[in-house]
Amino acid sequence: MSLHYVASVLLLALRNEPWVVSAMRAANSADSRHIDIAAPRIVRGVLSLATLSVAMLAAPTPAIAQAAVRQTPTIIWATKLGFRDWGDVVRVNGLIVGSNSSGHGGLFAVDEATGKLRWKVVTSNMTGESPASDGKFVVVPWTTDPALAAYTLATGKLAWTKPFDPVDDGQPVIVDGLVIAQHEDGYLYAFDVATGAERWKYQYARKSNWCAAGQPAVADGIVYISSGLQSPANSKTDYFLHAIDAKTGQELWRYNPLSQYPNNYGACLVEVLAVGDTIVAVSDEYLYGVDRATGQQKYRVDTMDGTRRKHLRGLVQASGYVYGVTQGQFWAVDARTGRTAWTLPGEYSDTFVGTAAADGVVYFQGRVAGIDTGPKDSGGVLHAVDVQTRQVLWSFKYPTEEPWSFGIPVAADGAIFVGTYQTMLKLK
Repeated sequence: MSLHYVASVLLLALRNEPWVVSAMRAANSADSRHIDIAAPRIVRGVLSLATLSVAMLAAPTPAIAQAAVRQTPTIIWATKLGFRDWGDVVRVNGLIVGSNSSGHGGLFAVDEATGKLRWKVVTSNMTGESPASDGKFVVVPWTTDPALAAYTLATGKLAWTKPFDPVDDGQPVIVDGLVIAQHEDGYLYAFDVATGAERWKYQYARKSNWCAAGQPAVADGIVYISSGLQSPANSKTDYFLHAIDAKTGQELWRYNPLSQYPNNYGACLVEVLAVGDTIVAVSDEYLYGVDRATGQQKYRVDTMDGTRRKHLRGLVQASGYVYGVTQGQFWAVDARTGRTAWTLPGEYSDTFVGTAAADGVVYFQGRVAGIDTGPKDSGGVLHAVDVQTRQVLWSFKYPTEEPWSFGIPVAADGAIFVGTYQTMLKLK
């Protein structure tokens, strides 16, 4: 049993102690999906039992306070690099790093202060998925010639490559110096981020994982990842949420989320978040809550949008709640109980979902009922809502040559970095 796991259980047991409650409140005020070096996939070193991080009760990564953009933002810079669509990006050590969504343009690093291009890697191998970074290296999967590739963050110089066939839509994470990635063979692998040397592998699926949407959740050295197979599959033996010690590859527990629909092969949990003592995920228009220490189900609730269940998308967390959208509502849900706290009716895309959180403010896109943002076909609208007052603080549009939605924002240090048609924006 790992030190990470023991530490998690100990702190969860102490969660009602006054000093822990006080620290939790302080930590909750700093919840953010994009922190410091701006990627939920980056976790700093292991904390000792004497200085246990209260972030394990408040956020999936050790968070620092991030000032939110509470006033209507102005454009600090708008950068165009010669392609139409930005993929997901990370903010790390003064750089915004990402590729275009088709993956054919390469990998780019933009200075976050000026918007100037610092370096680029021209290749058709990129996937367009979000890179992973530990502040020294940037790791991305290659697809044309399947591999993992690590680049030096400061220069963009190739550090190492490793033949590797990544699952579709599965993004690597970096935890305590290890790159953890999902392979088509059903194994989870860990490689040294500096050298690419294999440290461990663990078979968590019988074959290629069908549930590899986005990156796994990471909290306190534990990786939470879903597995599932396309037909033929067995709902009781092929669909799980796993808790895996990132240092050793040891599985701590697995949870079998049976589908509500009898004809389905199983429930594929996606948008996995670690929120306090709960793992939150969605599947089949249901929201699931799982105890982070034991793997026991805490709740399974449907997300009713009007008279029909809808899939909740774009999950982010702030102050112990999760936020996301269905086509007709923006949602705030208590992560501990699964109870809906409040909603904002409107029109939201379940395809182009852009959400982020910083210092008690959640950013999202769509059209909030009662707020006039012009014709429906005029492009994306980015909003900010105060999660305590439930007040929409501002709504922002950016004129583009074609009507276009925003990408997924990166919110940090009183700024927002977000892609749109041919452009990366810094708003403040």
